[in-house]
Amino acid sequence: MKIIIGGADDRGLARALDVHDVTHATTADAAGLESAGVSAADAFVLTDLEQATAIPVAKDRNPELTVLVYANGSLPEFVTRQADKLLDPALFDPGAIADALE
Repeated sequence: MKIIIGGADDRGLARALDVHDVTHATTADAAGLESAGVSAADAFVLTDLEQATAIPVAKDRNPELTVLVYANGSLPEFVTRQADKLLDPALFDPGAIADALE
């Protein structure tokens, strides 16, 4: 499974998902997502709600993409329908992301 992480990985997501092909998008904009290979990815994990506009950009380039949000706070309403799962890091450890993708 190819997974892209958008935003900081300060909770060790890449380590928790190391059985998969994990790429970190240096920026969660169109160029950063393309560079990370969003068109061939299976999942996109957003960790920074300030970059929520990355969700529609990613889904536009790959409509079959599974989108998980792993961040504190509220996701802006304009993207809530495009996110498949929302996980609060205060309630779920990084290993829960792997379980959510199964």
